[in-house]
Amino acid sequence: MAIGMSPEEFWHGPLALCGAYRKAWEIQQDQRFASEWRQGLYVHEAFSTVMDHAFSKAATSTYPDAPLFSSQKVREEIEERRERRAMEAERKRVFEWAERVAKRFEKPSGEDG
Repeated sequence: MAIGMSPEEFWHGPLALCGAYRKAWEIQQDQRFASEWRQGLYVHEAFSTVMDHAFSKAATSTYPDAPLFSSQKVREEIEERRERRAMEAERKRVFEWAERVAKRFEKPSGEDG
């Protein structure tokens, strides 16, 4: 009964049904333990980040910006977003550099060439 079977299924159902319920219960337990472990990992990451920022002058740790565990599709989307952010940051850096170079070569006002 603890594995989810009704008394009717237990006493009058096929014998293989008990094995199937037992296997399903074991899978549910494994999933629950894995979920609790992942939750603990997120708590650890959060606590580590807070402690690093609280006690370090040059804190380097950051809380993950995306799920640590996810499907392949979600991981691909996250990676695509990171690449897009990196390209945008690089683009911004290049434009800032170009502006600095352009200012160097600007003619002072009143100078005709």
